Amino acid sequence: MQKQHERQAKLNKRKEKKKEQQENAQKIAEAKMHRRLERQAAIEASKQAKVRKAQERLQQKLEKQEMLQAAKQAKKERARVVAEQKKKSKEEVRQLKHLQKLQKLEKQKLEKEVKAQQLMEARKKKKEDVANAKYHEAMRKAKERELKRQQAVLLKAQEKERLKEEKRRAKKLVKERKLEQKRREMILSRELKKPVEDMVLRDAKPLPELTRVKDLKISGSAFADLCMVQEFLHNFGTALDIDFDNEVPSMADMQGSLLNENDEDVITPLCQTMLLAALDDPGVEGPCAETALGVKLDQVEVNESNVSEILRLFIIARNAEPNEISDSLTDKPFTALSPSQKAGSLAFICNELLCGRTICREIESKIEYMSSLRHNKWIAEGNLRKLKALQQQKFPESKIPNKTTASEEKKSPGKKASTQATTATTTPNEKERKRKVVEDEGSDGSDDDDDDEDDDDEEIEEDDDEDDDEAGEEDEGGDDDEDDSDDESGDEEKAEPETLEEFEKRIKKLEKKQVQFRSKLFTSSHSLRALYLGQDRFRRMYWVLPYGGSLYIEGNENGETGLENFDMSKLSEEHSNID
Repeated sequence: MQKQHERQAKLNKRKEKKKEQQENAQKIAEAKMHRRLERQAAIEASKQAKVRKAQERLQQKLEKQEMLQAAKQAKKERARVVAEQKKKSKEEVRQLKHLQKLQKLEKQKLEKEVKAQQLMEARKKKKEDVANAKYHEAMRKAKERELKRQQAVLLKAQEKERLKEEKRRAKKLVKERKLEQKRREMILSRELKKPVEDMVLRDAKPLPELTRVKDLKISGSAFADLCMVQEFLHNFGTALDIDFDNEVPSMADMQGSLLNENDEDVITPLCQTMLLAALDDPGVEGPCAETALGVKLDQVEVNESNVSEILRLFIIARNAEPNEISDSLTDKPFTALSPSQKAGSLAFICNELLCGRTICREIESKIEYMSSLRHNKWIAEGNLRKLKALQQQKFPESKIPNKTTASEEKKSPGKKASTQATTATTTPNEKERKRKVVEDEGSDGSDDDDDDEDDDDEEIEEDDDEDDDEAGEEDEGGDDDEDDSDDESGDEEKAEPETLEEFEKRIKKLEKKQVQFRSKLFTSSHSLRALYLGQDRFRRMYWVLPYGGSLYIEGNENGETGLENFDMSKLSEEHSNID
């Protein structure tokens, strides 16, 4: 490596030396060139001096010759002047005659030019008059054409506006008819959906035997609170970063922990996890949101030893005053509370978590998702109706099977249980109710439009929940099919089918898409609310919990609320009237 550096240094020195030699040679050449140019300049200066001297001698000689020539010229000039004077007098006479002749010719020429100019101006004026006449005629025709075009456009616009107004009136009339028909159907549907006591029915069916929840040992209120906690964690556990598989126990484990039958306490860790989430969002404020040492609750590390005190302060801060649970936690730890109080504590935390921004955003996002699904479902239904109407126009002899109505007639087990009372009302009394509805249409027609819209929304939601129950099993398979068929159906929907087979294929595809939307809408609606099916004669509510696994009915202790003052004599009188 060092040798290479030395070799490189030698090469650099040689290059520098060679460069210096070249520069010196260049400087010497420049000096020689400069001396040569100076010698040439001196030689040139001497030559110019000799030339100037020769020119001066030549100029003196020329001046002498000019003086001699001038003398000779003066003599000749005097002789020439005398001759010219004679010749000039003759020439003046001749020029005078010639001038007179030229003046005469010029006068004739001017007269000809004036005549030609007048003729040219007359021709030019005539051409300008013709051009102006043509221009004015063209402008007049253009104005007439523009006026006719504007009149045609105005007439076309008036005709278009008239046709548009006629279509608008026709659409308005059709819309009013549809609204009137829909209003009648809604009124009839409301009348038919009104609950009817099964003792009033002529073909009343015996009530099924209802069994209690297996191995249920806690009170109904505590079990209801546990169900609420379980549904809440299923729906919003992901938003709260709660691992449902590891941190949320089953219903049996929670019941065993409430009754102290399990070896491991699962309620306290669950309460601790939910309390941490509640302290983070929505949080606590006010003077009660601090410990005895002045530390804020959201800054305290929650563990098994202080969870009872933090829960007590949290309940007081959120409730703005003590309640039964906070009073019990004053002198008892959380593990020493009764099962109802423990379940009530979890339910209280769930209710407070619902006020948090995280849960509210989750609910809003699910509502927006449901709105988009409902919108897409309505679009699919509209396309399906249009396609069926187009098929009826092109192929009136073909019959379109109404698969949607057939699918709506299929009821899930939960729906059958919820509609036992309403299906039993299809008796001769139904005709009387329909007749009563028709008679009362005049009085119901005076309702406000806002009330009708609210009723429409409620009916649509009910129909969606009922119709989508049947499509719940096809949700998973429908997602892939819909994603694969969206691109293909997008181009196909633009082209109008020509044959009956294409119509049937397109109708089947739209019906499948409609079922998929219903299934998604039904599944997403379960994440926001449970399905309420109604009440029986004992005022017991029937519920279908999305993650409960079956139909839940309130116990008699809850269903008998409000029946203490019930007049049994009226029931006996009505029963005798029916008989």
